[in-house]
This record gives sequence, structure tokens and C-alpha cells, in this order.
Amino acid sequence: MKRVAKNDGEVDAHYAPTCLLEYSYRYDSYDKRYGALKYTRPENDCRECPLQHEGLCQKVIKVKQMNDPRRYNHSARGTRVWQRKYNERSSVERVNGYLKENYQLDNTRFYQPSHAIAFYHLIQLTYNARNFANQRVAKATKEKK
Repeated sequence: MKRVAKNDGEVDAHYAPTCLLEYSYRYDSYDKRYGALKYTRPENDCRECPLQHEGLCQKVIKVKQMNDPRRYNHSARGTRVWQRKYNERSSVERVNGYLKENYQLDNTRFYQPSHAIAFYHLIQLTYNARNFANQRVAKATKEKK
């Protein structure tokens, strides 16, 4: 069961700030000078917003990354760049889980760190060589057919 964080109406599912009418701000850029993520007002949703002319709706909201680095990371959650990085990380974690389960990567038997690192590199080399050989064999059988 997936854990759902409490939301008091100030952020959406991707931790982007929301206005008083619960419209999500759009990620704009990362401000290196302040170490903050810059969010701009959603133009499509706020055109007819009555709060826009009363000064209650901000045009730009900056959220410092160091407030909560797990939530507010560069690039912001929900963007295409973040999704691409997330997919890469999840594939790496799947490989690491496979190596731990099948190649005893989590069972370290060495006292010296240099020996353990060499052991890990040999396991990763074996895994990569095995996958490369499987891909070559699959490609050769596909070309024969």
C-alpha cells in the first residue's frame, strides 16, 4: 500500500505550490543564486481569477531547495526531465536488486574495503558480460530468421 502524505492545500501531488483556489503553479526554472525552484502562476487557470486583481495571487513563488531536498529537487517533480531521471534511477535499482538477490552482492565477506570493491566490480562485470552475450545471441537468431 502506497503511503499518502498529508496535504493541507498548499501543494499539489508533485509538491508544486498552489494558489488559494487550488490551481497548481507551473515549474519555470532553477535559480542558482538562491538555490531555489521558481514556479510561475498558471496563466490558463488564472485568467478569470478574481483574486488576481486583489493582490492575493502571486506571479512567482520561489521555494528553497534546502527546505526539503527530497521534495524539492532540481529538476522539479512532474516535469519530463524529472520523469526521465526517475526512470533511469528505477532501472538501476532493479539491476541492483537483481544483483543482490542472485549474485550475493549484499553478502560482503571481506574485511578490507578494496577487496569488497573489487568483488563488486567483478560481479557487475559478470552481469554486463552475460547480458551482452544474451543480446548478441538474440540478435544473431533474429537475423537468421
